[in-house]
Amino acid sequence: MRMEWPFRFEAAPGAGNISGPASATAAQTNLVAFHPLPDIHTIFEQVVSAYADRQLQRVRNVLSPRLYSQLSLEISEREQAGHVLHSELVKFVAAELLEPEEQSKLRRIEMRCISRMIVALKDADGRILAGDPEHVRCLSEVWTLERPAGSSGWVVTSIEEDE
Repeated sequence: MRMEWPFRFEAAPGAGNISGPASATAAQTNLVAFHPLPDIHTIFEQVVSAYADRQLQRVRNVLSPRLYSQLSLEISEREQAGHVLHSELVKFVAAELLEPEEQSKLRRIEMRCISRMIVALKDADGRILAGDPEHVRCLSEVWTLERPAGSSGWVVTSIEEDE
């Protein structure tokens, strides 16, 4: 189920937009409970950079323990296989709030993050296994963030490829 959002926010200059549909219905979650909203542009850039640099400890405070472990394992397996990930964020294009969910002690939101990136996976000899180091791709992912009610600290709990 897609929640509609009546507001449009501008992200950091040159970063893209955080937006949602222009209409709202009475059945929607009261979005006041979700403020302050996460700075998804900054979180996105930090996590993408840390993952590419194999430096997840830099963003441990914005990742859930489960997601931190999952991403650390991916990095470790890649290193053990002798693979190198080249990942360059060209532009964070936009973020769209999809499904805010309010529980008694938890706030959860899903955001569609659209970016333009260069991504290539190479083996130890420099052969390309996946992606293209010369091609900018448009990527769409759904990032789920959570925070306890009354807290302003959002944590990324999952990152899924958008279908």
